[in-house]
Amino acid sequence: MLAARAPGLLNNTTSQAATITIDDDDDDTPAAAAAFGALLHFAYTAPLPVASGLDGAGHTALLGRLLVAAGRYGMARLGAICERAMCRSLDAGTAADTLAMADRH
Repeated sequence: MLAARAPGLLNNTTSQAATITIDDDDDDTPAAAAAFGALLHFAYTAPLPVASGLDGAGHTALLGRLLVAAGRYGMARLGAICERAMCRSLDAGTAADTLAMADRH
């Protein structure tokens, strides 16, 4: 299932023991781990998990991380969901960070 939903995540889909490479050495923060956990949750269950306890900026940051990861691992549907959610939550407080993230990626 993981190979079908996240084709860029697996290096070797022909063997029983596939290798997963997470190429994000520059970001080993808990937020990055939470975003990767949300990506795996989406890959296996389809809906995005609810990000409880996050304020507007934290929620937008998580969506931004998910959007970048979706592009990296070939998950177009997840990317589209994140884009729509980020557009709906765009306001004066998140516009600068969202623009900076878009420029970086």
